[in-house]
Parts: sequence; structure tokens; C-alpha cells
Amino acid sequence: MKKIFITGFSQSGKSTILKFLDSHSKLKVVHTHEKISNIPFDIFNLLNQDYKEDIQIKYYLKQEKNLLRVKYHNDKLSYPIDHNKLRKLLNISANYSAIEVHSYLKTLFDNSKTGKNNIEKFDFDFFSFDRSFMENIFNKGIVTSENFLDIFYENYFKHYVSEKKQNDISKNIVIPEANECFEKLNFFIKEKFNFKCIFVYRNLKDLLYSKSLRSQKGWKLNNQQIEKLLLGSMYKQNFKKRYYISIKKINFLQSQYPDNFLIIKLEDFLNDVKKKQEIICNFLNIDFENILMRPTVSGMNVSKDYFEIGDKIKSDKFSNFLNIVCQENINLKKIFKIDYIKYLLFILYYKLLR
Repeated sequence: MKKIFITGFSQSGKSTILKFLDSHSKLKVVHTHEKISNIPFDIFNLLNQDYKEDIQIKYYLKQEKNLLRVKYHNDKLSYPIDHNKLRKLLNISANYSAIEVHSYLKTLFDNSKTGKNNIEKFDFDFFSFDRSFMENIFNKGIVTSENFLDIFYENYFKHYVSEKKQNDISKNIVIPEANECFEKLNFFIKEKFNFKCIFVYRNLKDLLYSKSLRSQKGWKLNNQQIEKLLLGSMYKQNFKKRYYISIKKINFLQSQYPDNFLIIKLEDFLNDVKKKQEIICNFLNIDFENILMRPTVSGMNVSKDYFEIGDKIKSDKFSNFLNIVCQENINLKKIFKIDYIKYLLFILYYKLLR
């Protein structure tokens, strides 16, 4: 199974790319919480911690029946595990319970457009999935970390009701990933996973503005207060520094592994959907289909708002100011020319006193 991971920054447009890929006949798109793929990764890390002491391995080796062996570190290590241990590890993961919550509510909550709380149908039988996954993983007896992940998603799709025909078997699965998941991507490379990754990003100033609007306080603030919240996010939470570090990391990965990584800027994608979709299809080694011009979830059309770039800053003066301060290296002389001294002092406060 080829795994296609969609990652990037929060509010960068990952869900938009997922919806535009949804209807392709050769792809299966996972519409669920983006951290679901953390579940197997969390289990690998927990196993690695638990079995640092040989006493754990000796304990499980005494149990002759119903053992699963998970190969790790390119098959150099083999960790034995029983049903109870795996169940315990799954229960530790808050991400696993997130699937159960969505299954019970039969909805996915999507706040990717400002001021809206769109509810998308999510028809998923969690308990059948849970039982099937446990049975299938232990029937294998011995699995690699990639086998574990593949079995997890194969069983996921067996119990996910979609407008697409479930008997149309595809070897390409599109998975929403956690934000800036470089540790996991390096793990996939090290373990030689069969995967591709599409990294989605936006213009920094519009991304910050979008994040500010979506904060719990953002809806109740006026424009000037949102501007302060935005700058606080940039400096107090160190987001600007993280942004440029992440861009450098993903560019490095793409230069080293061009067959595995593709970088997409949301603004460019929405300005020319067909051209960018053709680039994505070429990267994924699949044919372009005209149906990709329309965003869908499980084959069902969604809001036309996904054709829009997103939130824009209303104040031209503040927008010009952000064009300068969002640069990796700030030119203070240009800020003085804009005459935004109050925000210059605000920035100095965060950079020097916090």
C-alpha cells in the first residue's frame, strides 16, 4: 500500500487539498482527525520505551500463544506483544478515542472557513473496526512498523461508509497528517516506508491572520485587537521562527528525496487548480481526472468556498506592515516609513522583554 501524507501548518489548507483529491478513482482519502495517523507511531514509541529492559521481552516470550511480534529499526529489533498489551497502548492514545467520538456523533467538524461550523457526514463503525483490526493484526503474527500502519488503514476503510464503491480496491491511500510532523517523516524515511508526502503552506501573514480569527477570542475582537493577537502569536508563540525553520526542513527533504516530497502553496493551487492538480497527479504517478476540479468528501460535493483563497487582512496599512515583519529578516527602516510605531514597539516588547 502506498501512503500519501498531507501535512503542513495549521490553517494552511491541508483539508482543502484533501477534498480536491477525494474524487480520484485511484485514491482513497481518509476524512478524519488529522492526528489519527499518530496512533501507530505512538505505539512504536511506547514499545521502544517499554522494551529497553530485557525483562519485558522475557516476560512476553514465556507466553507461547497469541503473540504479535513487531519488527522495528529496519528489522533489527522484534518486540513481542499480546492482546492485553496492545489494548492498553491503544487506550493510552487520545487519538484512538477521537475516532470513536466521531463515529458516535456521525459527523466531522470542519472550521476551515471563517465564521462557519460546517458539519460533514461521517458514517463509521468504530467497534467493528476495532475488533477487525485486533483480529487481523494478530493473525499476521509478525509485522514490520509499516505492516502495522497498513493493516490499521486497511481495516479503517473496510468500516468507513463512502459514496465510492468499497470494492474498488486502490493501493493509494491519502492520509491527513499532524502539523509539521518532521519527526514522523524522518521515521518513515529511516524505516523505508513506501510513502509520498504533500506539504501545504500559505503566505505567512494571511496564515497568521487566519489563525487569529479562529482562536477562541478572535471572533469577539475588533480589527485592532485581532492585529495585536496576530503579532502576539507571531512572537510570543514563536510561530514566525517555526514557520521559516519548517520551510527550510521541507525544502531540504524535497531536495534529498524528490520522489517522496512535494511542496504546494495554497494560493498558487487555488489560482490555477487544474495546473496544480496535474502536478500533484504526476507526483503521485496517477492520471489526471477532470473530476478533480471539484472538492468533495466521500464523493459528495462540498461548499464552493473552498475555491476561495481564504481570509484577507482588511487594513492595507497593517497588511503592508506585515509584509515587512513577516520577512525572515526585518528591515526596521521600512517599518518607520509606514509609520506604524506602536506596532514596532509591540514587536520590540516581545522580542526583548518576553
